[in-house]
Amino acid sequence: MSCVERYEYNHINHLDAKLDEVVADVASLKGEFSDLKGEFNTLKSEFNSLKK
Repeated sequence: MSCVERYEYNHINHLDAKLDEVVADVASLKGEFSDLKGEFNTLKSEFNSLKK
C-alpha cells in the first residue's frame, strides 16, 4: 500500500467515524425533540384545563 493509498484509507475511516458521530447525534436530538414535544403537549393540556 502506497503512502497516498494509506492516507486515503485513513481519511475515509476518519470521515466514516465522523459520520457515525453525526448520525448518533441526530438520533439523540430526534429523541430529545420527541420528549420536548410530549412535555409541550402535556403543558398545553394542563393550560387548556385551567381555561375552563
